Amino acid sequence: MLKKNLHNKFHLIVYWGCAISVLIVVIVGAVSLHYVNQQEKMDQWMDRNYRVIASINLMQYRLNEISKTRNSLDEGSGNTDSAINISKNGLLAQFDVLSATLSADSLQKPRIKLLKTTLGELFMMWQREGFSRRSSEVDFYRQTIREDEMTEQVRKVINDLNYAEQQLLLKKRTENRRLTDQIKWVTISATVLMLAIVISLVALIVNELKYRKFALEREQETSRLKSNFVSLASHEFRTP
Repeated sequence: MLKKNLHNKFHLIVYWGCAISVLIVVIVGAVSLHYVNQQEKMDQWMDRNYRVIASINLMQYRLNEISKTRNSLDEGSGNTDSAINISKNGLLAQFDVLSATLSADSLQKPRIKLLKTTLGELFMMWQREGFSRRSSEVDFYRQTIREDEMTEQVRKVINDLNYAEQQLLLKKRTENRRLTDQIKWVTISATVLMLAIVISLVALIVNELKYRKFALEREQETSRLKSNFVSLASHEFRTP
C-alpha cells in the first residue's frame, strides 16, 4: 500500500524534493554571504585593534626613550639633544597615527583628547624649561618632579588606551570564535539536510524503478497468458 502511494505521488515528491533542495541552497547561500560579510567586518575591526596597539606600544617606547635620554643628560653623559628630538618626533608621529585611527571611535575619542592635552602640556614644559640643569638645585628638582608627574599622566592615558584596546580585541576574538562556530554549524546542518534529501530522493527513485520493473514483468506475464489463452482457444475452435 505504501509503495503504491509512493508510486502515485512519485512525480509530486520528486518535484517537491528538488524545490526544497533549491530553497536550501538559496538559504544557505544567503546565510553564508551574511556570515562572510560579518567575518570581513570582524577582520577589519581586529586589524584596526592590532594597528592601534602597535601605535600605542611605539608611543610607550618613544616615551621611555625620552625618559632614559633625559636621565643621561641630567647625569652629564653628554649632549643628547638630537636623540631627544628624534624620540619626540617619533612620539608625535605615532600620536598622529593613533589619532587618525581612532578619530571615529566614540569610546576612545575622549582618551585621545586627554592624551593630546597632556602631551601638549608636556611638550610645552620641555620647550619652556628644557632639559638643561638650572642654576638652582631647587629649581632643577622642581622641574624634574613636574616633568615626571606630567610624564606619568601621559603614561596613564596611554595605558588606559591600551587596556581599552586589549579588552576590545578580546571581545572581538570571542565574537569571531562564536561566528566561526555558527558558520560551522550552518554548514554542517545544511550538508546533513541536503544529504538526507538526496538519499531520500535516490531511495524513492530506486523504489520507483523496482515498482516499474515489477509492473512490466506482470504486464509481460499477463500478455503471455493472454497469448497462450488465445492460441489455445483458436486451436480448440479449429479442431473441436
